[in-house]
Amino acid sequence: MLRLVRTPLMPTPKSIANISSASFIVSASLGNSRFPLARNRGSTVPHTPAGPFWAVLNRLLILVQVIFLILSEIGWPNALFTRFLPFLNDEHGVAAIGVLECLIGAQVNSHAVADFPMVAAFLLFSIGCLNLISVRILCITQSSSGLTTF
Repeated sequence: MLRLVRTPLMPTPKSIANISSASFIVSASLGNSRFPLARNRGSTVPHTPAGPFWAVLNRLLILVQVIFLILSEIGWPNALFTRFLPFLNDEHGVAAIGVLECLIGAQVNSHAVADFPMVAAFLLFSIGCLNLISVRILCITQSSSGLTTF
């Protein structure tokens, strides 16, 4: 028969409540109740080695993706998209654009941002989802069209 013997190292319900309230007070004073030391204070930059480098690189890659999406919608360097990025030219559907829009929207919303970028990223994610849904509907209804889905 197994018997539970309480040792001094085993926590009691009262000690668990004291530990959780003490950790809440410490983390609340640092400004983040879930991860008290995971980010630099007042920013979304992770508190890790090369954290600022990765944060800046992340924002630069998002900027490059947005520029490519805008240029593909305008259709200005059509030879560039035909030769190097064929999934963004006029002969393909909107699935790749939808995937990129969803990735950018999810990445921006995964950080602590102000209200305007949060709403813009949510709308971008929603438009990306609509693009993906429209591709699926077009695949079902018009399977013999000249456009490729991806």
